[in-house]
Amino acid sequence: MKAVAVLNADSGQVVHADPEELARRVREGMERCGADTHVELVHASELSDTLRRLADSDADRILIGGGDGTTRSAAEILGAAGKPFGVLPLGTFNLLARELQVPLDLDESIPALLRGEVKHIDAGRVNGRLFLHNATLGFFARIMRGRERGRGGRLDSWRRVAPILIDIVRRNERLHVDIEIEGKHDRLPAAAVMVAVNEYEERPSLFPHREDLAGGELVIYVGTHHGPLDMLRLGVSLAGGRWRQDPNVRMLRARSLVIHSPARRVDMVSDGEIERVEPPLHYEVLPQHLAVVVPGREASAKAA
Repeated sequence: MKAVAVLNADSGQVVHADPEELARRVREGMERCGADTHVELVHASELSDTLRRLADSDADRILIGGGDGTTRSAAEILGAAGKPFGVLPLGTFNLLARELQVPLDLDESIPALLRGEVKHIDAGRVNGRLFLHNATLGFFARIMRGRERGRGGRLDSWRRVAPILIDIVRRNERLHVDIEIEGKHDRLPAAAVMVAVNEYEERPSLFPHREDLAGGELVIYVGTHHGPLDMLRLGVSLAGGRWRQDPNVRMLRARSLVIHSPARRVDMVSDGEIERVEPPLHYEVLPQHLAVVVPGREASAKAA
């Protein structure tokens, strides 16, 4: 097997480690599996060109090491080429790796991916940009803006998240959106809107999880909370995995939709990356658009 690993030197665990040492560790792990191995350590500015080159290569397996933004870049380029790829757990959240049941220990993940199988999963698109998990407005985007105001840092513990949530509750800002599905309009003020590729499970966690990655639909979660206490309840519902029991959370389903807003620009978080976008926002689901590598049963059982 000819295998290539691409590590984003500016991403997640890579930037906090010795990148060269990490590349050596990945290379040795791949060689122990008997693969004809090549590891490329690249900066974010070089990532797209590297992926385009590999999309046209004869590599049997491509492993991507970086955060969720890195994974999305790989999905955009390799997905368009129909090239399967595996996700190494080298990001901050490792959302897709978790859902694909990739072991979060790097040394365990390498053989699991090299010996794994290919599975097709859905993706989403908003205004021409691919997303793998969700694209969110309001409450969730403000968490990421709060992270930026706090000079970055990981949001992987309640100690880091709690001060940001308190500030958001105090500000009590709301969106005014018009959600259009199949020509029908639903106009409402909202604290948060999340458009997810397939449905999230209800369970207590900082990391939302989807059991079905190929359901072929978008699920829209709208939080109509108003006032500090309602906003606090939204945070508690999300953290406790009990949003279906929250009367202020609405769920809609669609294969495509449009979100209109009177605002000239809004903050949107897509797969952990925040950006300013211009409404209207056009969403669509791309059924089984991506070919990804998933571990075999034994490795998946360890990761679960």
